[in-house]
Order: sequence, then C-alpha cells, then structure tokens
Amino acid sequence: MEYLSLIPMVLAIAFMIVVPMCANGTIKANPVVGIKWESLQASEDAWQRGHKAAIPATFVGSILALIVGLVFLFVPSSGAIGFIASFVCLLAGFGIASVIGGKAAA
Repeated sequence: MEYLSLIPMVLAIAFMIVVPMCANGTIKANPVVGIKWESLQASEDAWQRGHKAAIPATFVGSILALIVGLVFLFVPSSGAIGFIASFVCLLAGFGIASVIGGKAAA
C-alpha cells in the first residue's frame, strides 16, 4: 500500500466539510479558513454567497481526488504518482471552485 495518496484524500474530506460550513455561516469570514478572494472578504453575505457557489466544484474535485487516491492506495509500487494524481484533482476542483466563488461574491 502506498500511504502517500492518503494526504490529498484527507484534504479532500476537509474541503468537503469546511466549504459548506463557510457557506452556511458556521465559519465566519476570516483570514485563515476559506476562499481568499477580496470579493468574499467584503461582507458576511458575500462570504456565504461565494462559498455556496463553490460547493459543487469543491465536491467534484474532492470526490475525484478520493477516487484516484483510493485506486492508487492499492496499486503496488506506484510511489508518488498516486499522490500527484490525487492532488491534481483536488487542486483543479478547488481552483475552479475558488474562481466560481469569487465571481459569485462580486
């Protein structure tokens, strides 16, 4: 088993928990957790609206990262390939979610 692919998988689960918490106001606008666009930091309403818009892309990227990570978890001698592939899915999903959220909050 290649445990390196567990890192993006854990991050994917964290993103799937944190983004909806930001969207429903459980996590208020702050400089530490959440999408860091200026338009989202403008008000609490913008923060929630932007994160709500980002939920679908966040979930798609996170689920892809989980699937890819799970597959590579059981591929013998895959080395860092599983980590990289899973992390690319996660970053692509969150990058797209960030842009969608930033535009929705503007």
